[in-house]
Amino acid sequence: MHGKALDLLRQLSEHETDMRDKLGPSVAYLQRLGPEHMDQIFESAHWIFEQDSDIALEIFTSEEAELPRQHVADYLEIVNPSICARFIEFLIAERSEESSNFHDRLAELYLKMTRDANKRGNTEKREEVYAKLLHFIDTTNHYQPDRLYGLLPSDDCYEAKAILLGRLGRHDGALEIYAYRSQDFQKAEEYCKRVYDPSGSTSSIYLTLLRIYLRPSNQPTSPTVDLLRPALELISRHSPRLDIVETLKLLPPLVTAQDVRAFLVEALRAPVFDRKVISGVAKARDEQVARRLMILQAKRVKVTDSRICPQCHKRIGGSVIAVHAPRGEVTHYQCREGFSKKLKDLRH
Repeated sequence: MHGKALDLLRQLSEHETDMRDKLGPSVAYLQRLGPEHMDQIFESAHWIFEQDSDIALEIFTSEEAELPRQHVADYLEIVNPSICARFIEFLIAERSEESSNFHDRLAELYLKMTRDANKRGNTEKREEVYAKLLHFIDTTNHYQPDRLYGLLPSDDCYEAKAILLGRLGRHDGALEIYAYRSQDFQKAEEYCKRVYDPSGSTSSIYLTLLRIYLRPSNQPTSPTVDLLRPALELISRHSPRLDIVETLKLLPPLVTAQDVRAFLVEALRAPVFDRKVISGVAKARDEQVARRLMILQAKRVKVTDSRICPQCHKRIGGSVIAVHAPRGEVTHYQCREGFSKKLKDLRH
């Protein structure tokens, strides 16, 4: 009986030019059929989807429609995966669906659609669906991140991997992707801001990122670019959230005290400033002085017969000499103290 009625409605629709007038009666009829007529609904809905998928989807999203959601999703995925995704989006947003089955399925549909668009070379569609995937896995808690992570391709979807690793508590892995693969240092810091908990297990997340910058692992994903600059910027912006002693230990010898001046000033203002911190700051300062001394010692000066001592204004000749930092002035050895005092007075 229902089949004949639906056939008649289809025949009558051929005389209509407006799509809503053409499909509306058939859609309304199918919405009133119950779960016992699932096969009839699926069969009759097919031609409506061919005409207009938006109107056809109303068969399954109206207030009257109370059909088994799993069966509907299975049918719609056969019709078109993107229509199935829209149906599940509706269930989550409008019907408060929290089943992990549907959340897992929607994430997997987004991933499938992303990869299909990539294979077709449709960059715009790929970016659109991938953005949906990233937003979804970053904002819902009703899916299984380990399951989805296992489905991701090894050579793509790195930001999705970072989000999923974060959900699995593998924050170092997530930050390595941002730092090494994407080299998106802003997102790496944003990630730290999002998960940072001063009294929880992620209290050292900024130090983890700093370690990734300054102590790259020997993995294929390790960077080929120098990460010192983002490391120093991280120290400058987030010094209150970094352990002072551990930070100083990570700094390479080429970093000067001036490079981390703001960090050291912040450290000196800290209410608790123990011996380890003092020792670390002193060590950093000593290393800086030692480097400057090495540079000065490596410099050479040329003493000619006509060179005049700037202290006594006599020729230097073959006398024992003294070289004064930082400009390299040359005096007789016996004139060194007087000239050093003169330089000191000029600087003050």
